[in-house]
Amino acid sequence: MNTYVEFLNQTLRASESLQRYDSWVDMKKGPTGKERIIYGMYSLYDVRELAGKALASAQEEPKLPELDAAMTAYVETYQQLAPVIERANKYYERQDYKSDKMADGKAFHKDIAALSPVYEERRKTVDAALRTEKVKLDRASLLALEKAEGKKSRWHVRNVMFRAEAVMDVMPTNEKPVVAMPAFRSVLADYAQAVREFDDY
Repeated sequence: MNTYVEFLNQTLRASESLQRYDSWVDMKKGPTGKERIIYGMYSLYDVRELAGKALASAQEEPKLPELDAAMTAYVETYQQLAPVIERANKYYERQDYKSDKMADGKAFHKDIAALSPVYEERRKTVDAALRTEKVKLDRASLLALEKAEGKKSRWHVRNVMFRAEAVMDVMPTNEKPVVAMPAFRSVLADYAQAVREFDDY
């Protein structure tokens, strides 16, 4: 889990780079060289070693089939996209588009336009699978702590944080601005109960 989280954190830079690119390029048409401002992209972190660790972790016990498969697919897509972003970033940093009339920029765009939706979709899939497994781990951790120490201060702190994370998971976002109110009321009630129990303690 730690390896997966670290890889996701380090590769978030690719999402930021794609967002920067999308801010000045018409993704349907690609760059023309006539844009008012050409921002380029961001350079990425070197995650080759981390990628190897993530792929190795996907083969280890205990198996987490859904998460392992999602992570493997995500790593593979990232490994295809990252070199394209790196080459494009250097191209824009050097302002080579001024001498080749954006020829390479248009070539890079074909790969970026093809790979970025796959990358984003697979990142969402692995994020969701990771969250599912984290919830299971949090519950197991709470049970273990209760058995070891009882429902004392450390248990209550962890329980409140666990319930608060569940509330945050169903809060509105740019991608999902509409809240599913039944689910929201349910997790909010759980959080309120956890706070009351901590307060009573």
